[in-house]
Amino acid sequence: MQFSSALAGARAGQQAGPHDRRREQLNRLYEAANELADDRLRRLLLQLEKKRPRIYREQRQSAIGQLERESPAVLKGSGSVRTVDLLSYKYALVHYSADGKPLPDWLARFPR
Repeated sequence: MQFSSALAGARAGQQAGPHDRRREQLNRLYEAANELADDRLRRLLLQLEKKRPRIYREQRQSAIGQLERESPAVLKGSGSVRTVDLLSYKYALVHYSADGKPLPDWLARFPR
């Protein structure tokens, strides 16, 4: 019995592996995104808007909706544009990484 539970644990670890790697990659991308200058962040979002306008709008609305629910005061502050831009970009990263495929180069063209 002891061995079968260890085997089950090992299998669970193997199954969680790709998910954990994607989560780690997203965390690294989030950290890198947090360091982006405003103009670089806007250029990346502009590329998303040009290449995938529907996805851009969906991610932007998701970001605004989350901020309205969780931190409405942030939307009235001086850093609201950066906050919405950054959260929109992070939503786009989640969207594109959800299928397990590599992120498009044009979306993640910054040091990781």
